[in-house]
Amino acid sequence: MSTRLALLLTLALLPLGLISLYQTQQVIDDAQDVTRASLMSETVAASHAGRELIQQALGAAQGLGAAVVDMPLDSCNAVMQEFVRSHETFSFAGLITPDLQTDCNSAGTSTDVSQSPTIIGAVDANRPYVDFTIRGTYSGEAVTIAVHPVLRGEEVVGLISISIPHRIISALIAEASSVETVRIATINSNGDIVVANNTVKEAQGFLPRDITNQGLSELRDETFEAVSNDGERRLYAVSSVLPQSVVMVGSWPVEDGETVIGGLQSGLALVFPIVMWIAGIAVAYVGLQRLVIRHVSGLRSAMRRFALGDRTVAALTLDDPPEELAEAARAFSRMALIISEAEIRQQKDLQDKEVLLKEVHHRVKNNLQLIVSIMNMEMRNAETPEARRMLRGLQRRVRGLATLHRTLYASPDMTTVDGGELVRAVVEDVAQVSLPPDVSLSVDVIPADLYPDQAVPLSMLSAEALTNAVKYVGRPADGSDPRIWVSLVRLDDGDRLRLRIANTKGAPVTVQDEEGPGTSGLGSRLMKAFVMQIEGEAEVIEDEGQYVYDVFFSRREFARDADGRRAAA
Repeated sequence: MSTRLALLLTLALLPLGLISLYQTQQVIDDAQDVTRASLMSETVAASHAGRELIQQALGAAQGLGAAVVDMPLDSCNAVMQEFVRSHETFSFAGLITPDLQTDCNSAGTSTDVSQSPTIIGAVDANRPYVDFTIRGTYSGEAVTIAVHPVLRGEEVVGLISISIPHRIISALIAEASSVETVRIATINSNGDIVVANNTVKEAQGFLPRDITNQGLSELRDETFEAVSNDGERRLYAVSSVLPQSVVMVGSWPVEDGETVIGGLQSGLALVFPIVMWIAGIAVAYVGLQRLVIRHVSGLRSAMRRFALGDRTVAALTLDDPPEELAEAARAFSRMALIISEAEIRQQKDLQDKEVLLKEVHHRVKNNLQLIVSIMNMEMRNAETPEARRMLRGLQRRVRGLATLHRTLYASPDMTTVDGGELVRAVVEDVAQVSLPPDVSLSVDVIPADLYPDQAVPLSMLSAEALTNAVKYVGRPADGSDPRIWVSLVRLDDGDRLRLRIANTKGAPVTVQDEEGPGTSGLGSRLMKAFVMQIEGEAEVIEDEGQYVYDVFFSRREFARDADGRRAAA
Protein backbone atom coordinates (compact mmCIF):
# COMPACT_ATOMS: atom_id res chain seq x y z
CA MET A 1 0.00 0.00 0.00
CA SER A 2 2.74 2.49 0.99
CA THR A 3 4.70 1.81 -2.26
CA ARG A 4 1.70 2.46 -4.48
CA LEU A 5 0.82 5.63 -2.59
CA ALA A 6 4.40 6.95 -2.80
CA LEU A 7 4.49 6.25 -6.57
CA LEU A 8 1.22 8.09 -7.17
CA LEU A 9 2.41 11.15 -5.22
CA THR A 10 5.80 11.20 -7.02
CA LEU A 11 4.27 11.01 -10.50
CA ALA A 12 1.76 13.78 -9.69
CA LEU A 13 4.14 16.23 -8.02
CA LEU A 14 7.34 15.87 -10.10
CA PRO A 15 6.29 17.80 -13.28
CA LEU A 16 4.43 20.42 -11.26
CA GLY A 17 7.46 20.95 -9.05
CA LEU A 18 9.75 21.44 -12.07
CA ILE A 19 7.41 23.98 -13.64
CA SER A 20 7.02 25.85 -10.36
CA LEU A 21 10.78 26.10 -9.85
CA TYR A 22 11.30 27.48 -13.36
CA GLN A 23 8.57 30.09 -13.06
CA THR A 24 9.67 31.21 -9.59
CA GLN A 25 13.24 31.73 -10.83
CA GLN A 26 11.98 33.93 -13.65
CA VAL A 27 9.99 36.03 -11.17
CA ILE A 28 13.06 36.45 -8.93
CA ASP A 29 15.21 37.60 -11.85
CA ASP A 30 12.65 40.21 -12.89
CA ALA A 31 12.26 41.43 -9.30
CA GLN A 32 15.89 42.59 -9.07
CA ASP A 33 15.24 45.32 -11.64
CA VAL A 34 12.36 46.97 -9.79
CA THR A 35 13.36 46.56 -6.15
CA ARG A 36 14.74 50.06 -5.51
CA ALA A 37 11.90 51.81 -7.33
CA SER A 38 9.31 49.72 -5.52
CA LEU A 39 10.79 50.45 -2.11
CA MET A 40 10.81 54.21 -2.75
CA SER A 41 7.23 54.00 -3.99
CA GLU A 42 6.15 52.14 -0.85
CA THR A 43 7.93 54.63 1.40
CA VAL A 44 6.47 57.66 -0.38
CA ALA A 45 2.96 56.18 -0.22
CA ALA A 46 3.32 55.48 3.49
CA SER A 47 4.77 58.95 4.13
CA HIS A 48 1.80 60.55 2.41
CA ALA A 49 -0.62 58.67 4.71
CA GLY A 50 1.27 59.65 7.85
CA ARG A 51 2.01 63.18 6.62
CA GLU A 52 -1.67 63.96 6.00
CA LEU A 53 -2.74 62.84 9.48
CA ILE A 54 0.12 64.63 11.30
CA GLN A 55 -0.39 67.81 9.26
CA GLN A 56 -4.11 67.60 10.00
CA ALA A 57 -3.30 67.40 13.72
CA LEU A 58 -0.89 70.35 13.56
CA GLY A 59 -3.39 72.44 11.56
CA ALA A 60 -6.14 71.59 14.03
CA ALA A 61 -3.83 72.53 16.91
CA GLN A 62 -3.12 75.90 15.32
CA GLY A 63 -6.84 76.57 14.85
CA LEU A 64 -7.75 75.46 18.37
CA GLY A 65 -5.03 77.71 19.81
CA ALA A 66 -6.48 80.77 18.15
CA ALA A 67 -10.00 79.82 19.27
CA VAL A 68 -9.58 78.88 22.94
CA VAL A 69 -6.64 80.95 24.19
CA ASP A 70 -8.88 83.60 25.78
CA MET A 71 -11.89 81.39 26.58
CA PRO A 72 -13.14 80.68 30.12
CA LEU A 73 -12.09 77.26 31.43
CA ASP A 74 -15.51 75.59 31.12
CA SER A 75 -15.99 76.78 27.54
CA CYS A 76 -12.45 75.74 26.68
CA ASN A 77 -13.01 72.23 28.06
CA ALA A 78 -16.26 71.94 26.09
CA VAL A 79 -14.50 72.94 22.85
CA MET A 80 -11.73 70.39 23.41
CA GLN A 81 -14.18 67.61 24.25
CA GLU A 82 -16.36 68.35 21.23
CA PHE A 83 -13.26 68.37 19.02
CA VAL A 84 -12.14 64.89 20.19
CA ARG A 85 -15.68 63.52 19.89
CA SER A 86 -15.99 64.72 16.31
CA HIS A 87 -12.55 63.41 15.23
CA GLU A 88 -12.12 59.66 15.76
CA THR A 89 -8.47 59.82 14.74
CA PHE A 90 -7.56 61.90 17.83
CA SER A 91 -7.66 60.67 21.42
CA PHE A 92 -6.75 63.91 23.29
CA ALA A 93 -6.58 67.68 22.82
CA GLY A 94 -5.45 70.21 25.40
CA LEU A 95 -4.10 73.72 26.00
CA ILE A 96 -0.78 73.91 27.87
CA THR A 97 -0.14 77.18 29.69
CA PRO A 98 3.32 78.85 29.89
CA ASP A 99 3.81 77.34 33.39
CA LEU A 100 3.37 73.90 31.73
CA GLN A 101 -0.02 73.11 33.27
CA THR A 102 -3.00 71.85 31.30
CA ASP A 103 -6.33 72.85 32.84
CA CYS A 104 -8.26 73.08 29.57
CA ASN A 105 -8.37 69.67 27.86
CA SER A 106 -10.71 67.04 26.48
CA ALA A 107 -10.29 64.91 29.61
CA GLY A 108 -11.58 67.71 31.83
CA THR A 109 -8.84 67.31 34.46
CA SER A 110 -5.89 69.48 35.48
CA THR A 111 -2.39 68.00 35.00
CA ASP A 112 1.19 69.14 35.51
CA VAL A 113 3.17 68.34 32.31
CA SER A 114 6.36 70.11 33.28
CA GLN A 115 8.20 66.78 33.44
CA SER A 116 6.96 65.48 30.09
CA PRO A 117 9.90 65.01 27.67
CA THR A 118 7.58 65.73 24.72
CA ILE A 119 6.44 69.10 26.13
CA ILE A 120 9.99 70.04 27.13
CA GLY A 121 11.15 69.21 23.58
CA ALA A 122 8.34 71.31 22.09
CA VAL A 123 9.24 74.30 24.29
CA ASP A 124 12.89 74.02 23.28
CA ALA A 125 12.03 73.70 19.57
CA ASN A 126 9.71 76.77 19.67
CA ARG A 127 7.95 75.58 16.50
CA PRO A 128 5.49 72.83 15.46
CA TYR A 129 6.78 69.64 17.06
CA VAL A 130 5.97 65.91 16.72
CA ASP A 131 6.99 63.21 19.21
CA PHE A 132 6.03 59.71 20.37
CA THR A 133 5.32 58.28 23.82
CA ILE A 134 4.73 54.64 24.70
CA ARG A 135 1.99 55.53 27.20
CA GLY A 136 -0.14 58.66 26.88
CA THR A 137 -0.95 60.51 30.10
CA TYR A 138 -4.70 60.34 29.50
CA SER A 139 -5.31 57.56 26.99
CA GLY A 140 -2.88 55.06 28.53
CA GLU A 141 -1.88 53.78 25.05
CA ALA A 142 0.99 54.50 22.65
CA VAL A 143 0.37 57.85 20.94
CA THR A 144 2.02 60.28 18.54
CA ILE A 145 1.80 63.82 19.93
CA ALA A 146 1.54 66.88 17.66
CA VAL A 147 2.32 70.16 19.48
CA HIS A 148 1.79 73.68 18.01
CA PRO A 149 2.68 76.98 19.72
CA VAL A 150 -0.14 79.43 20.52
CA LEU A 151 0.95 82.96 19.58
CA ARG A 152 -0.35 86.34 20.58
CA GLY A 153 1.54 88.56 18.24
CA GLU A 154 5.14 87.39 18.52
CA GLU A 155 4.68 86.06 22.05
CA VAL A 156 4.18 82.34 22.79
CA VAL A 157 1.30 82.19 25.30
CA GLY A 158 0.83 78.42 25.34
CA LEU A 159 0.89 75.15 23.43
CA ILE A 160 -1.88 73.07 21.88
CA SER A 161 -1.21 69.30 22.18
CA ILE A 162 -3.15 66.73 20.12
CA SER A 163 -2.62 62.96 20.57
CA ILE A 164 -2.95 60.50 17.68
CA PRO A 165 -3.19 56.82 18.75
CA HIS A 166 -0.25 54.86 17.39
CA ARG A 167 -2.60 52.12 16.19
CA ILE A 168 -4.38 54.58 13.84
CA ILE A 169 -1.18 55.83 12.19
CA SER A 170 0.16 52.26 11.98
CA ALA A 171 -3.08 51.17 10.30
CA LEU A 172 -2.83 54.00 7.74
CA ILE A 173 0.78 53.08 6.98
CA ALA A 174 -0.16 49.39 6.69
CA GLU A 175 -3.00 50.25 4.28
CA ALA A 176 -0.66 52.38 2.18
CA SER A 177 1.95 49.60 2.01
CA SER A 178 1.12 46.64 -0.23
CA VAL A 179 4.09 44.49 0.85
CA GLU A 180 4.20 42.83 4.27
CA THR A 181 8.01 42.61 4.43
CA VAL A 182 8.52 46.38 4.17
CA ARG A 183 9.51 47.96 7.50
CA ILE A 184 8.69 51.65 7.92
CA ALA A 185 9.60 54.09 10.69
CA THR A 186 8.97 57.83 11.13
CA ILE A 187 11.82 59.84 12.77
CA ASN A 188 11.65 63.42 14.07
CA SER A 189 14.44 66.03 14.01
CA ASN A 190 15.76 64.86 17.41
CA GLY A 191 16.31 61.34 16.05
CA ASP A 192 13.34 59.88 17.99
CA ILE A 193 11.27 57.16 16.35
CA VAL A 194 7.72 58.53 16.24
CA VAL A 195 5.79 55.85 14.33
CA ALA A 196 6.55 52.32 13.06
CA ASN A 197 4.45 49.75 11.25
CA ASN A 198 5.45 47.03 13.74
CA THR A 199 6.47 48.45 17.15
CA VAL A 200 8.70 51.40 18.03
CA LYS A 201 10.96 49.10 20.06
CA GLU A 202 11.43 46.66 17.17
CA ALA A 203 11.94 49.48 14.63
CA GLN A 204 15.43 50.29 15.94
CA GLY A 205 16.57 46.83 14.83
CA PHE A 206 16.06 47.38 11.09
CA LEU A 207 17.52 50.94 10.96
CA PRO A 208 21.09 51.29 9.53
CA ARG A 209 23.95 50.59 11.93
CA ASP A 210 26.37 53.24 10.57
CA ILE A 211 23.94 56.18 10.35
CA THR A 212 22.39 57.71 13.46
CA ASN A 213 18.66 58.38 13.67
CA GLN A 214 19.35 62.12 13.69
CA GLY A 215 21.48 61.68 10.60
CA LEU A 216 18.59 59.89 8.90
CA SER A 217 16.26 62.79 9.74
CA GLU A 218 18.53 65.08 7.71
CA LEU A 219 18.28 62.98 4.50
CA ARG A 220 15.64 63.71 1.85
CA ASP A 221 14.33 61.42 -0.94
CA GLU A 222 17.34 59.11 -1.02
CA THR A 223 17.84 55.34 -1.38
CA PHE A 224 20.88 53.40 -0.22
CA GLU A 225 22.06 49.98 0.92
CA ALA A 226 23.45 49.37 4.43
CA VAL A 227 23.78 46.86 7.27
CA SER A 228 21.03 47.12 9.93
CA ASN A 229 21.47 47.08 13.70
CA ASP A 230 20.33 43.44 13.52
CA GLY A 231 23.26 42.64 11.20
CA GLU A 232 21.15 42.17 8.05
CA ARG A 233 21.93 43.62 4.63
CA ARG A 234 18.95 45.86 3.76
CA LEU A 235 17.83 48.43 1.20
CA TYR A 236 16.66 51.85 2.55
CA ALA A 237 14.58 54.74 1.17
CA VAL A 238 14.07 58.09 2.97
CA SER A 239 11.13 60.42 2.22
CA SER A 240 10.18 63.75 3.86
CA VAL A 241 6.94 63.92 5.91
CA LEU A 242 7.29 67.44 7.38
CA PRO A 243 10.09 69.68 6.06
CA GLN A 244 12.95 69.99 8.59
CA SER A 245 10.87 68.10 11.15
CA VAL A 246 9.89 64.52 10.31
CA VAL A 247 11.12 61.95 7.74
CA MET A 248 9.92 58.42 6.95
CA VAL A 249 12.40 55.55 6.44
CA GLY A 250 11.40 52.41 4.51
CA SER A 251 13.47 49.21 4.40
CA TRP A 252 13.47 45.58 3.37
CA PRO A 253 16.12 42.85 3.03
CA VAL A 254 18.06 43.01 -0.21
CA GLU A 255 17.36 39.33 -0.95
CA ASP A 256 13.59 39.71 -0.49
CA GLY A 257 13.10 42.23 -3.28
CA GLU A 258 11.08 39.78 -5.28
CA THR A 259 8.21 39.95 -2.78
CA VAL A 260 7.27 43.51 -3.73
CA ILE A 261 6.36 43.10 -7.38
CA GLY A 262 2.78 42.59 -8.46
CA GLY A 263 0.86 41.82 -11.64
CA LEU A 264 1.02 38.71 -13.75
CA GLN A 265 4.50 37.57 -12.70
CA SER A 266 3.62 37.62 -8.99
CA GLY A 267 0.40 35.81 -9.72
CA LEU A 268 2.17 33.10 -11.66
CA ALA A 269 4.73 32.69 -8.87
CA LEU A 270 1.87 31.92 -6.48
CA VAL A 271 -0.39 29.98 -8.85
CA PHE A 272 2.05 27.20 -9.64
CA PRO A 273 2.85 26.25 -6.01
CA ILE A 274 -0.87 26.39 -5.22
CA VAL A 275 -1.70 24.18 -8.22
CA MET A 276 1.04 21.78 -7.16
CA TRP A 277 -0.33 21.68 -3.62
CA ILE A 278 -3.94 21.12 -4.77
CA ALA A 279 -2.86 18.35 -7.13
CA GLY A 280 -0.82 16.67 -4.40
CA ILE A 281 -3.70 16.84 -1.93
CA ALA A 282 -6.15 15.49 -4.52
CA VAL A 283 -3.93 12.56 -5.42
CA ALA A 284 -3.15 11.81 -1.78
CA TYR A 285 -6.83 11.96 -0.84
CA VAL A 286 -7.95 9.70 -3.68
CA GLY A 287 -5.17 7.22 -2.96
CA LEU A 288 -5.74 7.13 0.78
CA GLN A 289 -9.53 6.98 0.37
CA ARG A 290 -9.30 4.11 -2.07
CA LEU A 291 -6.57 2.10 -0.40
CA VAL A 292 -6.93 2.84 3.31
CA ILE A 293 -9.69 5.09 4.63
CA ARG A 294 -12.76 3.27 3.33
CA HIS A 295 -11.46 -0.09 4.56
CA VAL A 296 -10.43 1.28 7.96
CA SER A 297 -13.83 2.96 8.28
CA GLY A 298 -15.59 -0.31 7.51
CA LEU A 299 -13.44 -2.20 10.02
CA ARG A 300 -13.98 0.49 12.67
CA SER A 301 -17.74 0.48 12.08
CA ALA A 302 -17.86 -3.30 12.43
CA MET A 303 -15.84 -3.16 15.68
CA ARG A 304 -18.09 -0.46 17.12
CA ARG A 305 -21.27 -2.37 16.25
CA PHE A 306 -19.80 -5.56 17.70
CA ALA A 307 -18.84 -3.73 20.91
CA LEU A 308 -22.44 -2.45 21.17
CA GLY A 309 -23.81 -5.98 20.97
CA ASP A 310 -24.48 -6.50 17.24
CA ARG A 311 -23.27 -10.05 16.53
CA THR A 312 -24.30 -10.00 12.85
CA VAL A 313 -20.96 -8.36 11.90
CA ALA A 314 -18.87 -11.41 12.84
CA ALA A 315 -18.25 -12.19 9.15
CA LEU A 316 -16.68 -8.95 7.82
CA THR A 317 -15.99 -8.58 4.08
CA LEU A 318 -13.96 -5.68 2.61
CA ASP A 319 -14.01 -4.69 -1.07
CA ASP A 320 -10.56 -5.31 -2.61
CA PRO A 321 -8.52 -4.21 0.43
CA PRO A 322 -4.70 -4.21 0.67
CA GLU A 323 -3.28 -7.41 2.12
CA GLU A 324 -2.52 -5.84 5.50
CA LEU A 325 -6.13 -4.69 6.00
CA ALA A 326 -7.51 -7.94 4.61
CA GLU A 327 -5.53 -9.83 7.27
CA ALA A 328 -6.85 -7.45 9.96
CA ALA A 329 -10.43 -8.10 8.78
CA ARG A 330 -9.89 -11.89 8.91
CA ALA A 331 -8.43 -11.60 12.42
CA PHE A 332 -11.44 -9.55 13.54
CA SER A 333 -13.86 -12.07 12.05
CA ARG A 334 -12.11 -14.96 13.87
CA MET A 335 -12.10 -13.03 17.15
CA ALA A 336 -15.77 -12.07 16.77
CA LEU A 337 -16.74 -15.69 16.05
CA ILE A 338 -14.87 -16.99 19.11
CA ILE A 339 -16.40 -14.35 21.39
CA SER A 340 -19.92 -14.97 20.01
CA GLU A 341 -19.66 -18.73 20.61
CA ALA A 342 -18.30 -18.14 24.14
CA GLU A 343 -21.16 -15.76 24.91
CA ILE A 344 -23.71 -18.31 23.69
CA ARG A 345 -22.21 -20.99 25.95
CA GLN A 346 -22.09 -18.56 28.87
CA GLN A 347 -25.72 -17.57 28.35
CA LYS A 348 -26.81 -21.21 28.25
CA ASP A 349 -24.88 -21.96 31.46
CA LEU A 350 -26.50 -18.97 33.13
CA GLN A 351 -29.96 -20.06 32.08
CA ASP A 352 -29.31 -23.58 33.41
CA LYS A 353 -28.15 -22.09 36.72
CA GLU A 354 -31.25 -19.91 37.00
CA VAL A 355 -33.53 -22.86 36.30
CA LEU A 356 -31.70 -24.97 38.89
CA LEU A 357 -31.82 -22.24 41.54
CA LYS A 358 -35.52 -21.59 40.94
CA GLU A 359 -36.24 -25.30 41.26
CA VAL A 360 -34.22 -25.54 44.50
CA HIS A 361 -35.98 -22.57 46.10
CA HIS A 362 -39.36 -23.81 44.89
CA ARG A 363 -38.86 -27.30 46.30
CA VAL A 364 -37.54 -25.99 49.64
CA LYS A 365 -40.55 -23.66 49.92
CA ASN A 366 -42.95 -26.54 49.16
CA ASN A 367 -41.25 -28.80 51.70
CA LEU A 368 -41.40 -26.12 54.40
CA GLN A 369 -45.09 -25.54 53.65
CA LEU A 370 -45.64 -29.29 53.95
CA ILE A 371 -43.96 -29.21 57.38
CA VAL A 372 -46.24 -26.30 58.39
CA SER A 373 -49.29 -28.39 57.37
CA ILE A 374 -48.05 -31.37 59.37
CA MET A 375 -47.58 -29.11 62.41
CA ASN A 376 -51.17 -27.91 62.00
CA MET A 377 -52.33 -31.52 62.18
CA GLU A 378 -50.16 -32.14 65.25
CA MET A 379 -51.54 -29.03 67.00
CA ARG A 380 -55.10 -30.24 66.51
CA ASN A 381 -54.15 -33.57 68.12
CA ALA A 382 -52.08 -32.01 70.95
CA GLU A 383 -53.57 -32.71 74.38
CA THR A 384 -51.90 -29.94 76.43
CA PRO A 385 -51.70 -26.13 75.95
CA GLU A 386 -47.93 -26.31 76.40
CA ALA A 387 -47.59 -28.68 73.44
CA ARG A 388 -49.83 -26.50 71.25
CA ARG A 389 -47.84 -23.40 72.20
CA MET A 390 -44.53 -25.02 71.30
CA LEU A 391 -45.86 -26.34 67.99
CA ARG A 392 -47.31 -22.90 67.14
CA GLY A 393 -43.93 -21.25 67.76
CA LEU A 394 -42.13 -23.82 65.61
CA GLN A 395 -44.73 -23.42 62.90
CA ARG A 396 -44.26 -19.64 62.87
CA ARG A 397 -40.50 -20.01 62.51
CA VAL A 398 -40.76 -22.55 59.71
CA ARG A 399 -43.24 -20.29 57.93
CA GLY A 400 -40.66 -17.49 58.15
CA LEU A 401 -38.12 -19.70 56.35
CA ALA A 402 -40.70 -20.52 53.70
CA THR A 403 -41.31 -16.81 53.19
CA LEU A 404 -37.60 -16.29 52.55
CA HIS A 405 -37.43 -19.04 49.91
CA ARG A 406 -40.60 -17.75 48.28
CA THR A 407 -38.97 -14.31 48.03
CA LEU A 408 -35.77 -15.80 46.58
CA TYR A 409 -37.79 -17.81 44.07
CA ALA A 410 -39.55 -14.63 42.88
CA SER A 411 -36.39 -12.50 42.81
CA PRO A 412 -34.89 -11.91 39.33
CA ASP A 413 -31.37 -12.13 40.79
CA MET A 414 -31.97 -15.29 42.90
CA THR A 415 -28.65 -14.75 44.72
CA THR A 416 -29.83 -11.79 46.76
CA VAL A 417 -33.16 -10.82 48.26
CA ASP A 418 -34.63 -7.39 48.89
CA GLY A 419 -34.41 -7.02 52.67
CA GLY A 420 -37.20 -4.45 52.72
CA GLU A 421 -39.64 -6.66 50.85
CA LEU A 422 -38.60 -9.64 52.97
CA VAL A 423 -39.39 -7.76 56.20
CA ARG A 424 -42.70 -6.64 54.72
CA ALA A 425 -43.63 -10.23 53.77
CA VAL A 426 -42.75 -11.52 57.27
CA VAL A 427 -44.81 -8.75 58.89
CA GLU A 428 -47.82 -9.50 56.69
CA ASP A 429 -47.53 -13.22 57.46
CA VAL A 430 -47.36 -12.72 61.25
CA ALA A 431 -50.09 -10.07 61.18
CA GLN A 432 -52.43 -12.35 59.24
CA VAL A 433 -52.15 -15.03 61.93
CA SER A 434 -51.89 -13.16 65.23
CA LEU A 435 -52.57 -9.40 64.94
CA PRO A 436 -55.67 -8.30 66.91
CA PRO A 437 -58.20 -6.41 64.76
CA ASP A 438 -58.12 -3.20 66.84
CA VAL A 439 -54.30 -2.80 66.58
CA SER A 440 -53.02 -0.61 63.74
CA LEU A 441 -49.87 -1.75 61.94
CA SER A 442 -47.62 0.48 59.81
CA VAL A 443 -44.65 -0.70 57.72
CA ASP A 444 -41.98 1.60 56.25
CA VAL A 445 -39.09 -0.21 54.56
CA ILE A 446 -36.50 0.64 51.91
CA PRO A 447 -34.94 -1.64 49.25
CA ALA A 448 -31.77 -3.30 50.53
CA ASP A 449 -30.22 -6.24 48.66
CA LEU A 450 -29.02 -8.91 51.10
CA TYR A 451 -27.37 -12.27 50.61
CA PRO A 452 -29.10 -15.28 52.18
CA ASP A 453 -26.55 -15.45 55.04
CA GLN A 454 -28.01 -12.19 56.32
CA ALA A 455 -31.52 -12.46 54.90
CA VAL A 456 -32.36 -15.71 56.83
CA PRO A 457 -31.50 -14.44 60.34
CA LEU A 458 -33.06 -11.04 59.51
CA SER A 459 -36.40 -12.64 58.58
CA MET A 460 -36.35 -14.87 61.68
CA LEU A 461 -35.41 -11.90 63.88
CA SER A 462 -38.23 -9.80 62.40
CA ALA A 463 -40.76 -12.60 63.05
CA GLU A 464 -39.64 -13.08 66.67
CA ALA A 465 -39.58 -9.35 67.45
CA LEU A 466 -42.95 -8.74 65.80
CA THR A 467 -44.49 -11.68 67.71
CA ASN A 468 -43.29 -10.11 70.96
CA ALA A 469 -44.72 -6.74 69.87
CA VAL A 470 -48.11 -8.32 69.13
CA LYS A 471 -48.02 -10.15 72.45
CA TYR A 472 -47.21 -7.08 74.55
CA VAL A 473 -48.91 -4.24 72.65
CA GLY A 474 -51.07 -2.11 74.92
CA ARG A 475 -53.63 0.63 74.70
CA PRO A 476 -52.05 3.99 75.64
CA ALA A 477 -53.31 5.83 78.72
CA ASP A 478 -54.57 8.74 76.59
CA GLY A 479 -57.14 6.45 74.99
CA SER A 480 -55.62 6.39 71.50
CA ASP A 481 -55.54 3.21 69.43
CA PRO A 482 -52.83 0.65 70.15
CA ARG A 483 -50.21 0.67 67.42
CA ILE A 484 -47.27 -1.36 66.10
CA TRP A 485 -44.81 0.06 63.59
CA VAL A 486 -41.99 -1.62 61.67
CA SER A 487 -39.27 0.18 59.69
CA LEU A 488 -36.05 -0.64 57.85
CA VAL A 489 -34.02 2.45 56.99
CA ARG A 490 -30.52 3.24 55.70
CA LEU A 491 -28.39 5.41 57.98
CA ASP A 492 -26.17 8.30 56.89
CA ASP A 493 -23.07 6.17 56.28
CA GLY A 494 -24.60 4.27 53.34
CA ASP A 495 -24.36 0.49 54.01
CA ARG A 496 -25.45 0.83 57.64
CA LEU A 497 -29.11 -0.26 58.22
CA ARG A 498 -31.51 -0.06 61.15
CA LEU A 499 -34.45 -2.43 61.77
CA ARG A 500 -36.99 -1.00 64.23
CA ILE A 501 -40.04 -2.83 65.69
CA ALA A 502 -41.99 -0.80 68.24
CA ASN A 503 -45.33 -1.02 70.02
CA THR A 504 -47.39 1.15 72.32
CA LYS A 505 -47.67 0.27 76.02
CA GLY A 506 -50.68 0.35 78.30
CA ALA A 507 -53.70 -1.81 79.02
CA PRO A 508 -53.15 -5.27 77.42
CA VAL A 509 -54.90 -5.81 74.13
CA THR A 510 -54.44 -9.60 73.86
CA VAL A 511 -55.69 -11.95 76.54
CA GLN A 512 -52.84 -13.89 78.16
CA ASP A 513 -54.37 -17.37 78.20
CA GLU A 514 -52.73 -20.68 78.37
CA GLU A 515 -50.90 -19.90 75.19
CA GLY A 516 -49.48 -16.68 76.70
CA PRO A 517 -45.84 -15.97 77.21
CA GLY A 518 -43.74 -18.87 78.33
CA THR A 519 -41.06 -18.85 80.94
CA SER A 520 -38.30 -20.54 79.00
CA GLY A 521 -37.01 -17.30 77.33
CA LEU A 522 -36.45 -19.13 74.03
CA GLY A 523 -37.61 -16.14 71.93
CA SER A 524 -35.13 -13.79 73.62
CA ARG A 525 -32.26 -16.25 73.13
CA LEU A 526 -33.18 -16.72 69.48
CA MET A 527 -33.30 -12.96 68.92
CA LYS A 528 -29.83 -12.56 70.44
CA ALA A 529 -28.54 -15.38 68.23
CA PHE A 530 -30.05 -13.83 65.09
CA VAL A 531 -28.50 -10.44 65.94
CA MET A 532 -25.09 -12.12 66.25
CA GLN A 533 -25.54 -13.88 62.89
CA ILE A 534 -26.10 -10.58 61.06
CA GLU A 535 -23.23 -9.03 63.08
CA GLY A 536 -25.50 -6.34 64.46
CA GLU A 537 -26.15 -4.57 67.74
CA ALA A 538 -29.55 -4.54 69.48
CA GLU A 539 -30.83 -1.56 71.46
CA VAL A 540 -34.01 -1.22 73.52
CA ILE A 541 -35.69 2.13 74.20
CA GLU A 542 -38.58 1.98 76.65
CA ASP A 543 -40.68 4.63 78.38
CA GLU A 544 -44.19 4.85 79.77
CA GLY A 545 -45.82 5.07 76.34
CA GLN A 546 -43.87 2.78 74.04
CA TYR A 547 -41.38 -0.04 73.68
CA VAL A 548 -38.82 0.26 70.83
CA TYR A 549 -36.53 -2.54 69.69
CA ASP A 550 -33.72 -1.39 67.33
CA VAL A 551 -31.15 -3.54 65.53
CA PHE A 552 -28.22 -1.86 63.74
CA PHE A 553 -26.23 -3.85 61.17
CA SER A 554 -24.14 -3.40 58.02
CA ARG A 555 -24.88 -4.96 54.66
CA ARG A 556 -22.16 -7.53 53.89
CA GLU A 557 -20.72 -8.60 50.55
CA PHE A 558 -19.98 -12.17 49.56
CA ALA A 559 -16.48 -13.59 50.06
CA ARG A 560 -15.03 -17.07 50.16
CA ASP A 561 -14.49 -18.83 53.48
CA ALA A 562 -11.47 -20.92 54.43
CA ASP A 563 -12.91 -24.00 52.65
CA GLY A 564 -13.28 -22.12 49.35
CA ARG A 565 -17.04 -21.77 49.66
CA ARG A 566 -18.81 -18.45 49.27
CA ALA A 567 -19.86 -16.70 52.46
CA ALA A 568 -21.08 -13.23 53.36
CA ALA A 569 -18.31 -10.88 54.47
